[in-house]
Amino acid sequence: MKRIPYGVSNFEKLRTENYFFLDKTEFIEKIERSDSQYLFFLRPRKFGKSLLISMLEYYYDLTHKEEFDELFSGTYIHEHPTPLRNSYAVLSFDFSTVKVGKNIADTEASFNRYIRLVFSDFLERYEQIITSEVPDFSDYNASDIVNLIDRLRLKNNIRLYLLIDEYDNFMNNILVDFGEQTYMEITHGTGFFRSFFAAIKSLTQSGTIDRIFITGVTPLVMNDVTSGFNIGDNISLNPEFSNMVGVSETELKELVEYYVKDISDRQHVTESLKEWYNGYTFNPEHASQRLYNTTMLWYFMKSYIQTGKPPRELTDPNIKTDFNKLRFLISVDNKLNGNFSILKEIIENRETSSRLKEAFSIGERIDEIEFVSLLYYLGLLTIKEYYGEFAIFRIPNRTIERLLWEYITEALENSFHQLRINERYLVNSFFKMSYEGEWKAAIEYILDKFYEAISIRDFVFHEEGIKTFMLAYLNLSPFFYARSEVEFHGGFADIYLEPILTSVKYRYLIELKYIKSSELKKADREKLIRETVERAKAQLQRYAGESSQPLKLLVVVASSQEYVYLGDVSVE
Repeated sequence: MKRIPYGVSNFEKLRTENYFFLDKTEFIEKIERSDSQYLFFLRPRKFGKSLLISMLEYYYDLTHKEEFDELFSGTYIHEHPTPLRNSYAVLSFDFSTVKVGKNIADTEASFNRYIRLVFSDFLERYEQIITSEVPDFSDYNASDIVNLIDRLRLKNNIRLYLLIDEYDNFMNNILVDFGEQTYMEITHGTGFFRSFFAAIKSLTQSGTIDRIFITGVTPLVMNDVTSGFNIGDNISLNPEFSNMVGVSETELKELVEYYVKDISDRQHVTESLKEWYNGYTFNPEHASQRLYNTTMLWYFMKSYIQTGKPPRELTDPNIKTDFNKLRFLISVDNKLNGNFSILKEIIENRETSSRLKEAFSIGERIDEIEFVSLLYYLGLLTIKEYYGEFAIFRIPNRTIERLLWEYITEALENSFHQLRINERYLVNSFFKMSYEGEWKAAIEYILDKFYEAISIRDFVFHEEGIKTFMLAYLNLSPFFYARSEVEFHGGFADIYLEPILTSVKYRYLIELKYIKSSELKKADREKLIRETVERAKAQLQRYAGESSQPLKLLVVVASSQEYVYLGDVSVE
């Protein structure tokens, strides 16, 4: 049986060490036929971009010409080779390996060291075709190295193919760690990263670099260095390249049939994969075409092959996008801002609408449209429907929804410094809630923490805050999945706790009612609370209908200063 290629991004390793291979080589032909020779390709993390870069390197590198049959046998491109196969000297960078230093000078030094290291390897690999003398470049910076490449003389007029993987990786880290001003100094004016791309542009004009292929996650950095490098063509939304990385439904069927021999198990495995890892689309013209995240899928299959069961934690710990990448956008001076409210709205409604912007930069103000577009590029939203420039975005799958709730809890705790959640206590309480029906400890703890938070600082979303807060911390449970506004018998429950594990015994419907503190002071307090509770109970009983599985119905009545009622409909 072929090995699971979880975490494998080296094409040669994958093809020579008996790993399962999804043939994407037809895209080599499409890239070569493209109108532009300088291409940008953006996708979320862990979709297979690095393997794509590695595949291009082994296909075009003239030093791998004798390995073509071994590496590409049985693939589309082996039967349809292109005119440029194994004809280039390939210069390949991976900017995810660049370390961010303590300041700009340290980071620039790290970048220069990396460029020199790659160039040194380049000279060693191609020494047989380099005819010019190469000076000592041990103190050269990155731009000097690029200019030195332009002076190299190669036999037979051989030209360069430039590959850059994760072009924006370390710059995104700079933005998070050092802020906008430092980032702008590096990407604008005479900044070292801007100068590097300006030097590369000069190599395309001289003809030294014939082709370029660059991958990344967002267009932010691309647009901030664009005046220094304004020749690239962004093919990220081009329908022809929509499934160049990621796993399509057809490809999924192929691998499930290979690994899951029991036909009765195939449907269960496919349904789990679809629920947790599917749902992405990068083709505005055909938004119904969905893709699976490659790394997420192999993470699941690795566990299934090893144990015969899905992984205990369905969200791969290695897939979690660094929360810091969003922190600078959703809070200012440790105060939640309007973008946080958009994020909250998205995960409660599971979708939003906006224009999709292909080009924006940190040099501009990141407004609501840019923020939603950024969530799309990060893979936290995907296209549901598309109308010209206008799109309806939705959360692609359960993995991403759980990650978004984690971002909410992180943002809350970063904003409210005195707020400390005992996650171990909560998880233990969730266990009793799920298997024993003992719900009070968990719900009371979350409500108490909510009022502790608003006593520290006014909530940015006022009365709706209690629902968001409850959803965020209920979604920390490994036993159930907290969903908002789920339809039940003609109505919409505020919160539904749906079991993740089949062994979970209890489900929950929670109805939230809000009474203004001023009304509690003016009116007959107890009568007002009683009437509100009765309305909530009637709603819950209508939602519940008849259920074969134990279903707990909970009512929470709250004001801006306290919760005044917490009870179970079935307990009088």
